[in-house]
Amino acid sequence: ADAAPMPPVATVDNVHPEGSPATADFADTTINADAVQTAIETVVAKTSTAEYRQQAADVLAPVVKLMKRATSFDEVQKGLIRTFGDMDTKRFSARLVAQLAVTGGLGTKTIEDEAAADFAAQLPLNFADDVPPITPARIALAFEMAPEKALEFLFGKTSAIYASFKDISADVFRLVFTVAGVMQMDTLVAIRGLVEKALAEGQSFEEFQAAMSADGLISAVLPRSRFETIYRTNLQSAFMAARYREQVRLGERKPYWQFVAVADASTTAGCRDLDGKIFRYDDGFWSNNYPPRHFRCRSRVVALNDRELERYGGDIESGDDYDGVLPDKNFMGTPDTPFEPEKADYPADVWKEFSKR
Repeated sequence: ADAAPMPPVATVDNVHPEGSPATADFADTTINADAVQTAIETVVAKTSTAEYRQQAADVLAPVVKLMKRATSFDEVQKGLIRTFGDMDTKRFSARLVAQLAVTGGLGTKTIEDEAAADFAAQLPLNFADDVPPITPARIALAFEMAPEKALEFLFGKTSAIYASFKDISADVFRLVFTVAGVMQMDTLVAIRGLVEKALAEGQSFEEFQAAMSADGLISAVLPRSRFETIYRTNLQSAFMAARYREQVRLGERKPYWQFVAVADASTTAGCRDLDGKIFRYDDGFWSNNYPPRHFRCRSRVVALNDRELERYGGDIESGDDYDGVLPDKNFMGTPDTPFEPEKADYPADVWKEFSKR
């Protein structure tokens, strides 16, 4: 993996198909946003099914016990809420914490590498020249390591990011604690839905109980796809949050932000329509439309200075003309906005258990 060539740097030619809006190209870099996003997709998709199943089994273990000893639907319904506190999310949380810590560093690094050379002195990080190319393959390997080992592997012991790493930030732990709690709430809501469905269809309790074995619960409530969505969404958001913070910090030096969508068959209409649009970094448009804008969003923002804007062209628009343009409900706000679930989305007793944690 160390000798693998870097993927091409984002340029006018390889980001946009012929005829679509152009964005800036940058000098040769050691890392770019495409590489990190590719790595996130790779590590999520290639995580073994056994790993996801073990995480699911830990969470669902108290529910499995309840299903085995229950003798009626009513007993299941009454007992479900008591399983909340016994759901084990430690394995899931430890893995997500480690990957989020690395992702944040990568987000900051991509902004350094995108910044023009004459602004380099204004950036907080200074990386060793002899660090191997940070390819998607290396990033994917790093995601399997403890954070300190991952940073050493990616950037080397002489890098500022490695030297400055003291511990995982409290913000990361808070986010994962919240995400794990939401997964617990969603699990209870989903199981209640299965009970209600069985009752509505006239299924006997014995038939339902047989179907709700450990394997049955995993398939119905916490399948691999559920974990993939959780990891992908949170890693992507953490990556973009780090980029957002750095771009805001450099806002007066690179004040023009261009929305860049990946142009292919999977691109949503909303992101496709925004592709190439340029707004000032302090325009209210970005208060809701800085990527990610939806699940599996691959769009990003490139910051330009006056010289780059003149070279590549493009009109600076006003967010006032885009008041009705909004992301999916779960992605409102800037990417560094702390994630909080909506109380109204959950039954009162489930929310109460979540709040007690």
